[in-house]
Amino acid sequence: MTDVKKQNADSDVCDKLHSLKTLGFVNIGGLNILSANEVERLHELSDDLLLRFERDTRETKDYTDFKRTGVGEGAWALTRFSQHHPAITQAIDKVVSNVNIKAILTSVLGEDYKIWQIIVRRSAPGDKGLNLHQDSFGETNLVILLTDNLAGDGATMFLPESHLFSKTARALGVEVPSIIANLLRGIFKPFKGKAGNIGFFFNRTWHGRFSNTSSQNQDAILISFFPSGATFGFGGPYLEWSNEYLESISGTELGRLLDPALGTEVVGDKLYKVTPSAGDMELPYAIKIADPSVHHLKPACWSTYAVILLLRILMSSGRFVKHSMALIKSKLK
Repeated sequence: MTDVKKQNADSDVCDKLHSLKTLGFVNIGGLNILSANEVERLHELSDDLLLRFERDTRETKDYTDFKRTGVGEGAWALTRFSQHHPAITQAIDKVVSNVNIKAILTSVLGEDYKIWQIIVRRSAPGDKGLNLHQDSFGETNLVILLTDNLAGDGATMFLPESHLFSKTARALGVEVPSIIANLLRGIFKPFKGKAGNIGFFFNRTWHGRFSNTSSQNQDAILISFFPSGATFGFGGPYLEWSNEYLESISGTELGRLLDPALGTEVVGDKLYKVTPSAGDMELPYAIKIADPSVHHLKPACWSTYAVILLLRILMSSGRFVKHSMALIKSKLK
């Protein structure tokens, strides 16, 4: 796999890459990629777009109210975010073209990777949060904070090292509701930082979203990548990028990463598999951790195993109580 140092990345970024592989998530800071003015402009545009579509959801199919979908309450998202304004496109292209960002992505995704979606998410005051879960095979996210969030309110939260478990959370019977995660804030770690901070996480890492108990909106951009050998598709709220938009960004790094006609093969209706180039034959790290049959990685910290045991006990107890209450209610009828 390509060594991050061979990409002329900063030495500090090499340390951040190690943290990403060890913990399953990392905040690498701003790296002076986007200026304060550019971050502020991104935030202004996201604010304008979210408010406009909140007032009239018929205006775009990209807007999602999480309460309406049953995924959560107090949060909103806009998919195909960069497609909605040229300044957003310019800023995102600047990020994905940066040598340090490309070095980290190459180190975990291999030489050939694609972007599936670019989403801006808002966690509003009173947001109830999101249950612990995992996402698609091989998926890896880049995060850009648009607001200062030093406390982690409404932030994506993670169980450190959980990406290295051979079994999924579902297979282990661990379905942690956000209310439990909020009570165990010492165990789950939020992606927190200042506006303009950039980070990464493996979607294999057990993650959810803390509730937002602050009085501020917490906004972040989430860019979803897939490595060669992984498959992504469009449907539901995740629509394909428009042909007009793809033509407008042709020749840019962002255009290369977004256009599904480049570096993929069609394997179904709106379903694409990322294909490796001739010189990239090694299995990407993001694929290895998603397929325990090809690696022997395990969490290094014993406390991680203790947390899993605790969560399994809590979930089993919760299911037992729920079942007992339902049985008692049925008997009293």
